[in-house]
Amino acid sequence: VLIKLIHGDDEFSSKELLNEFTGKATDVESDVNFIYPNKLTESTFSELVNTMSLFGDSRKLVFFDLISKITSSKNEQWKDFNEICINKPTMNEVIFFESKEINIKSTKIKKFLDVAEIYLLNLPSGRGSWDKIRKWIISRQENHQLDLSSDAVNKLIELIGNNFRYLDNELFKLSNYKPNAKIEESDIELMVSGIKETSIFELIDSILEKNLFKSDQLINEFINKGQNFFSIEQMLARQLRLI
Repeated sequence: VLIKLIHGDDEFSSKELLNEFTGKATDVESDVNFIYPNKLTESTFSELVNTMSLFGDSRKLVFFDLISKITSSKNEQWKDFNEICINKPTMNEVIFFESKEINIKSTKIKKFLDVAEIYLLNLPSGRGSWDKIRKWIISRQENHQLDLSSDAVNKLIELIGNNFRYLDNELFKLSNYKPNAKIEESDIELMVSGIKETSIFELIDSILEKNLFKSDQLINEFINKGQNFFSIEQMLARQLRLI
């Protein structure tokens, strides 16, 4: 049926998987369409998935965060969604990309999920997460032709946590810094700018207390250590989810 669902909060791995499925959208003969749910209705969705490719080849349609919109919609909205998906032209491939884990047991989507390929990609958290991140770094270092010592891997996790995008960025930086040589803990301390968990909790406390002066002071400290607003926001979001 050519229907795929990618969901979970591991944005980095999800985007990589999506790129594998879609290929290069810049290819002249590719017919890849990215659709956001803002004003999408069931009738426009039906029209999109039933339109054949102008190139006479397969057509790929990627819908972002549409499933979460459907599962939270009123009963009469999207009532034919499952049938539309199942009865679409076989040449058209539909990929649903969700930025969070969705309830796959919802009756509103269960029928089409029975024939879909489902990929759940969540960031490691809780018990066993450290080991999962270690394994990810060890497998990922091969892409960057790196060789990290065990202590270096642990230091990297201590500084960055479970954010795979930032971990991958740091691995890339390290590959330029010390190509074809073993990376030690001292190299991580020198090259990687991480945010200490205690500082993040301090920032969360100051925000909850509406202490704007202290919050501003802490954010400036993070920026001076090489962090940007996006990385600070990501770390805050991660810790708030764990609280």
